Amino acid sequence: MFWERFSSLCGKANVKPTPLVKQLGIAHGNVTRWKNGIIPETGALTKISNHFDCSVDYLLGRTDNPESHKQSGGEFLTQAERTLLENFRALNDEGQEKISDIAADYAALDRYKKRGQSEMADEA
Repeated sequence: MFWERFSSLCGKANVKPTPLVKQLGIAHGNVTRWKNGIIPETGALTKISNHFDCSVDYLLGRTDNPESHKQSGGEFLTQAERTLLENFRALNDEGQEKISDIAADYAALDRYKKRGQSEMADEA
């Protein structure tokens, strides 16, 4: 599925795959591997999705919407949010669990700090 999506995007942009991957800093030998069904590594997927402004999920055939990375619950995502989401989805279950735990810890700490600032403002 990746190769079909990638070659289609190249065709629409009127660029050839090998020169494009070189331009993106990806080893050109990967093109043959991808034609043979090998899925690109996370770094290459991210570079390609950023270049074409499409989601990694679209490149991998998980969605037919190339702009699925731009929306979440009807809200548009920032570039930082899209990058985080793409990297998160590329992780295995254990990695996703660790990232979720870290995010929850930071969110709890942030809420705690905001509560403390709010209480200090109320006292003033």
